[in-house]
Amino acid sequence: MPYPGGTLLEVALQHDKLTEFLTEAKDLGFTGIEVSDGSTTVDAHTRAEAIKAARDAGFKVLSEVGKKDPTLDHELTVEQRIASINADLRNGADYVILEAREAGKNIGIYDKDGNIVQSELDALAANGITQVIFEAPLKPQQVALILQFGSHVNLGNIAHDEVTALETLRRGLRGDTVGKV
Repeated sequence: MPYPGGTLLEVALQHDKLTEFLTEAKDLGFTGIEVSDGSTTVDAHTRAEAIKAARDAGFKVLSEVGKKDPTLDHELTVEQRIASINADLRNGADYVILEAREAGKNIGIYDKDGNIVQSELDALAANGITQVIFEAPLKPQQVALILQFGSHVNLGNIAHDEVTALETLRRGLRGDTVGKV
């Protein structure tokens, strides 16, 4: 499903151009919209309205929880992340993406070395993961999430040249997952 990144929507919201943004996205052939506040600050009411407006315009909606700046992201507690996930889903998001950036280190559920902070993952998983997309750009993250949740876990922020490698992990065709999935 093609969709423009959330930062574009954030800029549209800053300029009070949500309707124009959604119209242009539809005209360009996008079928999904990402609602986020990773680069800016979007209050809860505006975020909810953006999700609803995108749904009403016929888009699938992905929201994203987390900040692109690691310093700001570390200010979010796991409870705040869960509350945001639940609010976005209640407001009509089809999926919620957990921010990890392309580096996958020192942000979201990952420590400075890119390892999963298990206590945070466990808390998020207890809330349910069927509508959560884990950004997992690093192979060890992908392996750990597949082994914990199964081969159909929703993974995102995968480099285009790593898609085949990820699929072999999912199918148990690589040493990390053979005989384990």
